[in-house]
Amino acid sequence: MDIFDDYDCRQAAYWSLLAGACGHTYGHNSIFQFWDEGKEPYFGAAVPWEKAMDHPGAFQMGILKDLFTSFPWQKLVPVQNIILGGPREGGAKIRAALASDGSFAFIYSPRGEQFTIDKNCLKAEIVSESWFDPRYGITYRIHASHTKGIQTYTPPTSGRGNDWLLILQDVKMEGDRK
Repeated sequence: MDIFDDYDCRQAAYWSLLAGACGHTYGHNSIFQFWDEGKEPYFGAAVPWEKAMDHPGAFQMGILKDLFTSFPWQKLVPVQNIILGGPREGGAKIRAALASDGSFAFIYSPRGEQFTIDKNCLKAEIVSESWFDPRYGITYRIHASHTKGIQTYTPPTSGRGNDWLLILQDVKMEGDRK
């Protein structure tokens, strides 16, 4: 039995990285103790460690790494003040980070809840908007616009396990991502 599922792993990782953490470590009970059949398990280890390396939580960390390393993630600074509406506490709280040069922003909705943000923080003339599905690593482009100001976004799906990341970026950056 897993204590945390893939959604729990994603939520903790995105919240940490968008809150300014230097990094994030994923731990699986069976992996950290190299548990195998015939050994005394600790903290609920029940899957041989080599099999646990293919569990969904580990896969989710690979998707997160691919996303963050495709952007100059070192520029990200937590900016909760751009979130003007939406859940602010509990398991659905929205988290945001903005590149220090204003070139892109990530806004995470862990349960697909609607939120409102102030886009004036972005320095781009034209902003590309996309939904990133952290479950599968797929980006869905919404559109590009000259629009600045305040905007409300509704993720494509909602509920526990339906987390989404809104990516706002200078349209000039789209081809420059790593």
